[in-house]
Amino acid sequence: MSADDPYVYEGTDVLRNRADIRDPVALAEREQFVSFRALVQMQKEPVLGNFDLAHYAAIHKRLFGEIYAWAGENRSIDLWKPEIVLQGKSVAYSPPAAIEQADARSASSRTSRPCPCSKGGCAASRRPVGSTSRSGWTDSVSTR
Repeated sequence: MSADDPYVYEGTDVLRNRADIRDPVALAEREQFVSFRALVQMQKEPVLGNFDLAHYAAIHKRLFGEIYAWAGENRSIDLWKPEIVLQGKSVAYSPPAAIEQADARSASSRTSRPCPCSKGGCAASRRPVGSTSRSGWTDSVSTR
């Protein structure tokens, strides 16, 4: 992360957060706790959508919105985030422009191809994120 990174506290690699936690280990622990709790809640109240950029943004906001004010928004810069489980290395995040381009291509393909489902929509798009009951999902889809 650089000095001109709007997502971090100046002079650090610590992401700006609602609790103003400046210690990276404490923030990682808080993020893990809060996001796990949000994931459990999503099993009860799933985020429904079409697996497009808006849907993924809603999932991101639900997972991390309690921690980060910018959760669910499109990034304005490339991201590099040290991960404890990767011994301080970062996963490879897509650049912001690539995310928007991929969403545009995906939207184009969704509108240009008819849905193969004869019951009014693709079953995969109706599966709620956070749903862990695969058999319950397939039962509900097969009865539509």
